Amino acid sequence: MKIQLGYADKGRANWADFPPVPQPPEVTALPDKAAADDFWTRLGQIRF
Repeated sequence: MKIQLGYADKGRANWADFPPVPQPPEVTALPDKAAADDFWTRLGQIRF
């Protein structure tokens, strides 16, 4: 196994460095904090 770690400063970021904002049909909005908390709890229970 080989693990390579490193850091390279390539200057300031510009808008082309970021992906486009997803369109509304591609986003799932959770209705409230309770739903968000439930999501994170369930996500934390996933075992790979």
